[in-house]
Amino acid sequence: MATLRHYISSVYKDCLTSDLRENQIRMLLQPIARIFIFLGALTTGTQVNAVNPRAGARALLLGKTIWVYGGFSTSSTSTLNTAATLDVSVPWSVANPAWTERADDLSVAPFSQLGTMFPTVNQTGFYLSDQSGGFNKTYGMAKFDAVNYKWTTLPVATFSTIPPRS
Repeated sequence: MATLRHYISSVYKDCLTSDLRENQIRMLLQPIARIFIFLGALTTGTQVNAVNPRAGARALLLGKTIWVYGGFSTSSTSTLNTAATLDVSVPWSVANPAWTERADDLSVAPFSQLGTMFPTVNQTGFYLSDQSGGFNKTYGMAKFDAVNYKWTTLPVATFSTIPPRS
């Protein structure tokens, strides 16, 4: 947090007095600290209490549901194509959150670990992008419709390495 405080201070140094600047920094750091605390609790709860404990997964909040997708099983190190969800609109215990294991549309659902996941603009689903396979990498992109619980595979360019910048 000290480095973040220094950065924010340097950004605001020319436009605010020192008293006002310190107050602005404090106001900016409080929500950031809350986010880090929440993410720490989410990570701990996910790995300990999920129906299928996983590592290397990614998570997002979609509406009022936390989705944790992919990763690999901590018991067998096999890559997963399932999700765990937690509805945060209903009360739940921190000691035992009500995670639900989801295995929707498995014939299309991509196996994924350490990729990227981001919500659709209207918050009705999410996109998933990932790569796997060592030197002969396979790149994949898919969209999940969280209303109908269906996957759609999206076309991607085929290439073996990312071209260098010119």
